[in-house]
Amino acid sequence: MEVMEIDWFNPGYKIPTVSIANYGIVFNSTSVEKLKKSEYIKIGYDYKANNLIVKPCKEEDKDAVRFYSRISEYNTVKISLKSLIRFLKSRVSERVEIKDQAKSYPAVYEEGREALIVDLDC
Repeated sequence: MEVMEIDWFNPGYKIPTVSIANYGIVFNSTSVEKLKKSEYIKIGYDYKANNLIVKPCKEEDKDAVRFYSRISEYNTVKISLKSLIRFLKSRVSERVEIKDQAKSYPAVYEEGREALIVDLDC
């Protein structure tokens, strides 16, 4: 008898997502949890993979952005920094358009890299 590897659907599991728009970026509650409710994060861009990379960090780290203190009543975090949006617009692939209406992208937390990887190709 063949052994099957089954990944069962969990109706209570919420996929981590990050929404991006001209006004800023929003991390859903699952993304906030995956980032371990860090007070500060670093946000980078991987040109090769067209991914946004988000890592928890310390306040004194270079390029630290205040994170968890921005938590909303819905357990989401919105970062509205014009400089962040300019950073993203100057780097993301031409396939990614940042508009007034937010677009959500799936994310995965990679333990080995200690980073939330946001797939901008989806």
